[in-house]
Parts: sequence; C-alpha cells; structure tokens
Amino acid sequence: MRKATGFAFFILYLITFSVFSQNSGWQFHGSMQLNNNGISPVPAFSLGRPASMNSFGIKKGAWTFSPEYNFALDGKPWSINEWVRYQKGKDKWIYQFGWNLSQFFTRENLMINGKEIENVKLNRYTVLEGIGGYDFSEKISLRLMYWRNYGLDPDAVKSGNFVNLTAIFSKIKLVKEVNVTFQPSVFFIKNKIPFSGLFTSAIMSVGYGKIPFRVSVQAVQPLKTIPESDPNWNIGLNYNF
Repeated sequence: MRKATGFAFFILYLITFSVFSQNSGWQFHGSMQLNNNGISPVPAFSLGRPASMNSFGIKKGAWTFSPEYNFALDGKPWSINEWVRYQKGKDKWIYQFGWNLSQFFTRENLMINGKEIENVKLNRYTVLEGIGGYDFSEKISLRLMYWRNYGLDPDAVKSGNFVNLTAIFSKIKLVKEVNVTFQPSVFFIKNKIPFSGLFTSAIMSVGYGKIPFRVSVQAVQPLKTIPESDPNWNIGLNYNF
C-alpha cells in the first residue's frame, strides 16, 4: 500500500511539473531509465542491483531545477537529488554553477527479538558544482566538472571531491535512422570514507529516428584506487522527453 501511494505521488509530481511548465512558459524535460545494475561513480554509493533512475528539469532563463529520483525495482528509494543550477554561455563556451541537497539510503538486516528486521539508514549531503565547457559543434563538446560534497549527518561521509572530464559526441549517424551518442570520461575521487581513485568511464546510447527510447551501456574501469575497486557496468533502456 505504501509503495502504491508513493508511486501515485511520484506520478502526480510529474503531471504537476508538466502542467505548470506548459502554463507558465517554462521548459520541462526529463529522462527515465531502467537498468540491470544501479551504479555510482563512488563505489560505496552504488546500489548493485536493478534500478530505475529518473531525472527531470524545469527551466526558465539561466536557472534550472533538476530533481533526480533513483529507486530499486522493488520501489525502495536508493538516492534523491535536488539540483538547482545556473548556466550561462558566451560564443561556444558554457559555464554552470549548481547546488544540490542529496539523500542516500542504505539498508541492512538486523535480528531483533529473534526476528529479522530491515533497518533503513538515511544520510544527507550537500554538493557544490562547477562546470566549464566548450562546444566544438552541435555534436561534439567537452565538459570539465568539479563537485565538492559535505555530509550533513554524524555518520555520513564528512566530505569529498569529484573531478570529471567528459567528451560528448551526440547523435552521430551510423546507418539510415540509427544514431549513437558516446561519452568517454576520466574522473578522480577523493573522500573521507577514506577512498580515492582514478577511473575511466564510457557511456554509449543507441537510438532510432525520432523514437524517444534509447538503449544505453555504461562501463566504469578503475585505473588506480585506494582501497582497490572492481570494474562495473550496466545496460539500460532510456525514455527521454
């Protein structure tokens, strides 16, 4: 019953956003993905099982509000992000600054009075974001991103840094109506878990014509980490609107 109620509120939330954007002249967009393995750049924050990852944006002028809601396929929340971003561009240069309030859920089974009880722990974080980029053309661009995060709860990761350099090749036509978007990146993480590491990552999605669905594959390969970290990957079905 609780899962159904939560899902109903989630759908109502999307409808409200959509109606509001149509009636106010604001722009509304989003992406919903089902995948076989919910992964995160920070291994400790990965879900490690099938997930639904949903991001939305409502924009007016240079400001965007971009909530993200990520769930396990059983409906249990994994992470929630509430991004507020400001973006400006000049010629082909892009500058963006953002602030995020993040909620991360973990679960463990405890034995209480001879019964196994699922304990849910919530940790909150705030994240500052800075992005600089250059658009070489409509289909080729480069982005450098920096995140600084702070834990808001006593048992949260106290602080961390994340730097990511990404090249974006958008909707490159292969044959007829088939197009590919490819995003190779290299990123560095250092936080107070303690964990630090250098990684490479690649995301590739394939679409057909104007169909809003795309098939995506993501792979993450650690180059050097302390402690050691394993490679990770997922495959997903995306719906963009």
